[in-house]
Amino acid sequence: MLERSGATLGLLLSLVAAIVPHQPNPPAPPAPPTQQAAAPTQQAGPPAQQAATPPAQQAAAPPAEQAQLAARPAGPEPHPPGPPASPPQTRPTELLDQRSEAGTVFRHPDGARTIVLSGGPIRVRRDGGWVPVDLSLRRDPDGSVRPAAAPNTLWLSGGGQSADAAAVRGADGTNTALAWDGPLPAPRLTGNRATYPGARPGADLVIEATRTGFVATLESTGRTPAPPAVTPAPTPASPPAAAPPAQAAAPMPDPTQAAAPAPDPAEAAPPAPAVQPLAAQPQPAQPAAAAAPGPPAVAPLTLRVTRPGAGADSLPATPQLMAGPPGALATRAVLSRVVANAGNQLSLPFDTTVQNTLSTIDMSGDPDIRLGSYDGTVVARSFLSWDVSRLRGQRIIAATLRLYSSWSASCQARGWEVWSTPPVGPATRWTNQPPGDRAWVASTDTKGHDGHCQPGWTSVDLTDLVRTWVEAGASSGTVVLRATDEHDPLSWKRFSSGAGPNVPALGITLAP
Repeated sequence: MLERSGATLGLLLSLVAAIVPHQPNPPAPPAPPTQQAAAPTQQAGPPAQQAATPPAQQAAAPPAEQAQLAARPAGPEPHPPGPPASPPQTRPTELLDQRSEAGTVFRHPDGARTIVLSGGPIRVRRDGGWVPVDLSLRRDPDGSVRPAAAPNTLWLSGGGQSADAAAVRGADGTNTALAWDGPLPAPRLTGNRATYPGARPGADLVIEATRTGFVATLESTGRTPAPPAVTPAPTPASPPAAAPPAQAAAPMPDPTQAAAPAPDPAEAAPPAPAVQPLAAQPQPAQPAAAAAPGPPAVAPLTLRVTRPGAGADSLPATPQLMAGPPGALATRAVLSRVVANAGNQLSLPFDTTVQNTLSTIDMSGDPDIRLGSYDGTVVARSFLSWDVSRLRGQRIIAATLRLYSSWSASCQARGWEVWSTPPVGPATRWTNQPPGDRAWVASTDTKGHDGHCQPGWTSVDLTDLVRTWVEAGASSGTVVLRATDEHDPLSWKRFSSGAGPNVPALGITLAP
């Protein structure tokens, strides 16, 4: 736990170091947004190291790297002939009494303060103090599986017969469960992921713990169960062949899924071939050679939501959530996917994605936020909101938005922009999204496609926008991320959301 706490602090300090360094005298006015976007960004760690880190621990960085990132870029330090009598303090110090679930405050040696507003919970209360969120899954003595330290009460099946495969209970008592009818194999635990091999014919069940609940996915194993043998028609000279043993009827595929949904790009994988229903045919004496089978048709995953004092509602998987280029959600074809969100969606911070093909889906709580297009037709935008009421009356020195880019459609640089916008919430959809006020900054930073552009952190300067919020006395601030060319099929990008492993953060430095 101490190592994880140090890793979290190191990541926050790296954000503080990425902000324009404070000087005792007021700084010169910042460059226009277009020039700021062209400045090189600072990553939290070497690309090769980030790619090899498990999802639940991607925020961690080696101690040596943390010290390097936390150092203020104040130029070379002098080396006197002897040790100094009292070495000056050069690192910011965290004000521990101002910690919150998603907020961190640092004081610089010159009296300036940097407030880091994380886009999701990074700490939870334990025994009267704060501990870092740790989504690593562990087996309990009773055989069930739980994360080490999660903001909500999350439980996963340890295998065997169970009515539910997973369940999460929010602070308001709402329970969201992944309904399951039948036995489950013992899961393989890797970081914040539990894999139940062969949970359904031709598919593994993968459950990923998030900061607001869990994501459950049925991933094709590529092994289609063999069809039952065809019994030849009897002839008059012989008695009828014995009927085969009774078998349970195969689950009917979701009628809205005429084809197996292609996952949304996180790692390259071929698109899932269409699943065609078998037409009734007369039984031949010898069965005809069958074409190569596609992914098996499986019953879609279903969430059961039970609210205090109310009945249970069923939320089936939605095929449109799985739309996207190959490899988007998993390394294998995704057959079904659901997102359980137990977070308080009416509080800040908040983030969500809207997509022009989704008119009824709430995408808050998904571990990804998305922008751009993967085919020139489907378009996504993402919103992030923070509580900025504590900034009233303060003089802003600098403000930096930091995002973790987990996937891009290619390594070719593609523009994306940050716009200001009115507030949004869980009911925000493509059809009712507020219009953007104006673009404040643009970037072409592109990461997360392959070995030539590994996933990593990217930063944009929002100093002018945050100053505008403060001058207007705003209690909250909201931005929308969108592609510069929303019809470019290479503009698709995915960033970690406030529910994901690498939480967005807005760092704001205030004058002394």
